[in-house]
Amino acid sequence: MDINYVDIGKRIRQERCNRNFTQEKLAENIGISITHMSNIENANTKLSLPVLIDIANVLDCDSDVFLCGSLKNNKNSSEKIVTELLSDCTKAERLVIIETIQALKSALRDNIRRLTIKCQALKRKKSKKYAALDKQHSDTEKRQRGRRREQDDKAGIRPRQKM
Repeated sequence: MDINYVDIGKRIRQERCNRNFTQEKLAENIGISITHMSNIENANTKLSLPVLIDIANVLDCDSDVFLCGSLKNNKNSSEKIVTELLSDCTKAERLVIIETIQALKSALRDNIRRLTIKCQALKRKKSKKYAALDKQHSDTEKRQRGRRREQDDKAGIRPRQKM
């Protein structure tokens, strides 16, 4: 697996700016030089794991933000987001939201199933079409070879003997 230090540097810069940190202030807080901090953000140097953890701790975020870009793909983070969204809801609001999520999940899966079936049908249809075209092409080639043999025979040209 290749590590994309350019993307990691961009994500660190983005988080640093979002939290109103200068490179100087962040570098000072984690105990590295400003030049090293700049080199990390510009991917001119590789980032060590301890420095990555220090940056995440100082910026008060998960190191996955730098490595993955977004925590929304992470199951634990998704659950945390949902929990935070539901934290200030009444019991009635939570029930409506849960029913809405269940309906949405069901509709999503039904649509995915339908689309999958459609795609499979299209693939079968295409493969039949291409098989027919291949047969047609093969038949045309056979006819052309037969015509060439006839022409060669008329011209007295003998086919090369296989050894």
